Amino acid sequence: MGLIFRRMLLLSTVAFVYGDKPNKDVVQEATVNLVAVDGSGGELGPLKILSFISESSGHDFRDRFQSKTATNIPYGTYRVKVGHVAHWTTEKTVFAFKPNVSVVVGLPLSELGDTATPSPQWVVSGRIENINPAEQPVYVKLVGLYLDYTIEDKVDLSEDVGRFVLAGRNPQGRYLLMTLGRHHLLDVREIKIPTNAPLEINLHSAQ
Repeated sequence: MGLIFRRMLLLSTVAFVYGDKPNKDVVQEATVNLVAVDGSGGELGPLKILSFISESSGHDFRDRFQSKTATNIPYGTYRVKVGHVAHWTTEKTVFAFKPNVSVVVGLPLSELGDTATPSPQWVVSGRIENINPAEQPVYVKLVGLYLDYTIEDKVDLSEDVGRFVLAGRNPQGRYLLMTLGRHHLLDVREIKIPTNAPLEINLHSAQ
């Protein structure tokens, strides 16, 4: 019995040492699905894929797309550039490191907004009340929910009331507006652009 046991143990050890090992030459591949939306999350129609370039090799894999889906994409990091009628061409980083990857690409509407170029577009402004002095300096930050767009500014304080103006090329869409203190996130809310300005933020009611 002891001899049989020792032989089984030897065989299992040999199998462990010399058994199947991962094949490092096997290329892992992903299926990439692009979902194009406008600034408010509404899905857009036919999408023009201008490029899908690997950051490691520089190869363009756009010819592997059928409509909005590409198969046999080697694992890696890519830069995709897409276009749609009446929207600005948009680029985005794509991380393809699992078998099925879905990527939401937000395309801003091509517009001049409320002022002519190169003036600010769809200015977002407001006032903030009840700012704790211990949280100063205070900043506001606008982050797109669907668009890859961010703008921030320092809040100007006067008589315990803060005022801000986010004057940039702010595309139409849905956003998170965050009020950032020295130690805490003081307020976060969803807004839409165009918005009724000025916004009123009361930090007492937000707590």
